[in-house]
Amino acid sequence: MQLQHHQHIFPKKEFPIVILCEAIRTPENIGMLFRVAEAFGVQKLFLHQHSPKAEDKLVKRISRHTIEKVDHQIYEEPIQHVQEYKRQGYKVLALEITSTSKPISEIKLQPSDKLFVIVGAERTGVGNNLLGLCDQSVHIQMYGSNSSMNVVNSVSVALYEFTKQLSV
Repeated sequence: MQLQHHQHIFPKKEFPIVILCEAIRTPENIGMLFRVAEAFGVQKLFLHQHSPKAEDKLVKRISRHTIEKVDHQIYEEPIQHVQEYKRQGYKVLALEITSTSKPISEIKLQPSDKLFVIVGAERTGVGNNLLGLCDQSVHIQMYGSNSSMNVVNSVSVALYEFTKQLSV
C-alpha cells in the first residue's frame, strides 16, 4: 500500500553538499531545486540575485514547504563563495558537459568528502569563469541523441549518485 507523506520511512540525514545555482531563471526550477535539495539532505543552496526568490508565489507552491527546511542564501558574486568553500576543504564540481568532464558514475567519493556543486542556467550552463575554479566537471552519461537535461533532473541524478557514495 502506498504511504502518505507523513508516513515516510526514510531517516533524516544531512550531507556536506552545497549547491550553487548560476542564474536559474524559472520559478518552477527553483521550487523543485528546494524539493530535491531537501529530499537528499543538501546542506545549503546558493541562489543568484536575479533568480526567482523563495517568496515568489510559484516557487513557494512548487517547493511544497521545503524552503523552510533548506538553508539558502542569495548571492551577487559567486567567486567568493566558491573560494571560501574550497578553503574549507570542499571539492568543487561543475555539473556540466565539457571537453574534460567525466561521467558522474566514474567519480569516486569518500564518506568524508565535502562537495560544492555548481549547476548552470537552463540555456547557458555553467559559465567559463566558474568552470575555471572547479576541481572537476562531471556529466551524466546519456544514451539518446539529446545532449542535455533539465537542471532539476540533472541535479536529482547527481545527488542520488553523490549521496549513495557518501553514505558508504
